[in-house]
This record gives sequence, structure tokens and C-alpha cells, in this order.
Amino acid sequence: MRYLVWTIGILVVYAAPARSQDSLLLPEPAVLSLQELEAEALAVNPTMRAVLDRITGAEARVGAEGLPDAPELSYRRKSMPGFSWGESMTSEWELTQKIRFPGKYGTDKELAEIQAAHTHHEGEETVNTVLHRLRRDYANLWFIQQKIVLENENLRITERVLGIARARYGVGGSKRNEVLMAEMLRTEVRNNLLDLRQTELGLKARIGSILNRQPRDTIGYAVISEEPGFAVPLDTLLSIADRLRPMLVHKSMRIDEREAILVRARQDYLPDLRLGVTYTDSKLSGMKGWGVSATMTLPFAPWSLGRTGSVVEESEARVNEALNSYEAMKNDVHAEVREAYLRVNAHMERMHNIASTILPDAEQSLRVSLALYQNSEAGYETVHQAYSAYIRSQGDYFRTRLEYELSLVDLRFATGYNGTFDL
Repeated sequence: MRYLVWTIGILVVYAAPARSQDSLLLPEPAVLSLQELEAEALAVNPTMRAVLDRITGAEARVGAEGLPDAPELSYRRKSMPGFSWGESMTSEWELTQKIRFPGKYGTDKELAEIQAAHTHHEGEETVNTVLHRLRRDYANLWFIQQKIVLENENLRITERVLGIARARYGVGGSKRNEVLMAEMLRTEVRNNLLDLRQTELGLKARIGSILNRQPRDTIGYAVISEEPGFAVPLDTLLSIADRLRPMLVHKSMRIDEREAILVRARQDYLPDLRLGVTYTDSKLSGMKGWGVSATMTLPFAPWSLGRTGSVVEESEARVNEALNSYEAMKNDVHAEVREAYLRVNAHMERMHNIASTILPDAEQSLRVSLALYQNSEAGYETVHQAYSAYIRSQGDYFRTRLEYELSLVDLRFATGYNGTFDL
């Protein structure tokens, strides 16, 4: 769009000198790439690194599951008169190993793998949230920098108006009041530039915090596509969200986890074994020899069935809870996607209306008014009205473009899609 190209050109002409005089930051690069910032955030953001550590720890736990318990070695001395260690008549060494029912090992390993996947998807949702913050701050930074560009152009216009007012006043063609009003308008624009610069620095500080940069590191100009375009059907977006939104995938896997826990609870009806090997040295009988032992749990005993049955019943309820929670989360995510989708299309239509009608008319009106005022064919009020309409139209366009970009950012967050929807 030619208006966007026009503002970028003004950015180079008017904004660059202001940056060279800025003593708060080092000289800045010309262009700030969102893709590069995203890659940098993934690499250095402390929250991202914490996510990787959690995932590493969860994956390490998987290897420990599905393996037998550690064996137990015990030593006994028996028949000690007067509790005298040296007078013991019998000593025993025993090595025992607990062996759970074979299916339990596989279920425990499956549970550990599901929980590790949980951690992975929780981490992906954290990444999605951090990138969402970065993208919104980037879009807001672009908007503020565009406003700085516009205010620099406004400053040029107000200085021209002031020059015309002074020239007319010098030859008696206007009153001193017009000069004063023009000076006040120029001062207002200068103050706006100061406020915008502080806002810009604040946004850069927020982006620098996400990137874990030092306070004096610099961030340059934000750039977005010149021609906004969006043509993705709503059904496609909902399908993408079902597959890619980490929080929704996390809820889906919660069902698998609860079902595995239910299987594990039912396996508690199955017995476990404990096998042992014993070496006995008896002074009383003069015998030294080996022995074996085998122990089996009885979970199906009448007095223990109730406890196991309660655990199974609780696990069944947890499965139903996970199913309902997933459906609720799916509805919430779909609502987020629909809302962002509608906002994207509404702002895109509004941008088109402003750019095709209001902007050209406002620009033409201001140009004609300045020419008439310079030739003493119109008063200051005419110029002021045309200038105000021009400023409002420019502001409306860029605010709408900002809302469009923010809606796209929200749509990417809602779907979990890290590609681009600008088609």
C-alpha cells in the first residue's frame, strides 16, 4: 500500500536524525525482524530454558519406570542369650526381590511417557504465551514508531503553517492570534513526539526483557507486511487449533493418562510376588545351608477388596472428569479462535474502507487548504480543520492496522500455529 511505503520513506528522512541524537541507547539497527526475535527468545529467554529443563527431567523419569524394584539384603542373628552378639546360635543372610505382576511394569512405563508428554505440551503452551507477548509488543512498537513518523510529518506541516502565518502577519494579512495558534499547534506536536519516544523506549525495554538482553542493548525499527491479507477459512482454523494448540492437546492427553491410571488401579486386583534366597549358619545344629522363600500378596482377600474397589471407582470418575474438561477446553479454544477470526476480518474491511476513500480525500483537502491559505484565499480555521481531518484519518488507519495485527497475533495464539496467516 502506497501510504505504508510513504510512511517508511518519511521514517528514513525524519526519524533517523532523531535517533542519532538519542543518548539513552546505542545506535540502532535499521530493521527489526520479528522472526529473528522469536528465534532469539526461544534460545535465550529464561522461561524457555526452564521449560527445556522441565522436559528433560520428565523424560529422564521415563527410563526409571517399568523396571523392577531394588532388591533387599537383610542379615539376622538369632538365639542370643542375654542379648549377647557373640553368643548368637544362628545367623542368616537373606536376599529378596519384589516382582510385580508383569502387566504392571508396562502400565507404569506408559504412565511415565504420558506424563513426560504432558510436560512437553505444558512447555509448548508456555512458549506459545511468551511468543504471544513478544508479538503483541512488536506490533505495538510498530504502531508507536509509525505514529512517530506521522508526528514528524505533522511537525513539518505545522512549521509550514507557522511560516505562512508569520508571513501573512508581516504584511498585515492576518492577526497575531493566528501566529500564536500555529505556534501552539507546533508545540503540541513536539510534546507528542516526546511522549511517543518514551512509549517507544518502554516497549523496547519490554521486548529486551523477553529477549533477556542487557538494558543498553538496542532494538531497531519494527516492520510488518505492506499489504495485509487474510483468506483462511474458519473451519481450517478450528481444525488447526484441535491439532496444534498445546493446552488443548494437553487436555486430550489427560484423558489417556486417566485411562492408564484406571488400568493400573484394576491391576491392583492382581497379586505381586516376593522371592528370596537365604543362607543360614546354625551353631546349635551345626548346619550351614541355603533356603528359598516365596511370598504372594492376596489383594482379592475379602477385607482388602473394598479398598481396591474404591480406587477403581475413583479412577473411573477421573476419566469422566478428564473427558468433560477436554470438551470444555475445546469449546473455550474454539470461542477464542472465532472471536479473533471475526476481529481480523472486521479490521481488514475497515482498513480497506479508510485507505480507499478517507485517506486520499483528507490528503487532498489538506494540500488544497494549505495552498489557499498561502495565497490568502482561506483563513487559518480552514487549514486547521483540514489538518485535523488529515490527522484523524491517518490515526484511524494505523490504529485499525494495529488492531488487525493484534487480532492476527491473538489468532496465532488461539490456534497454536506459529506460521503466518498473511496470504
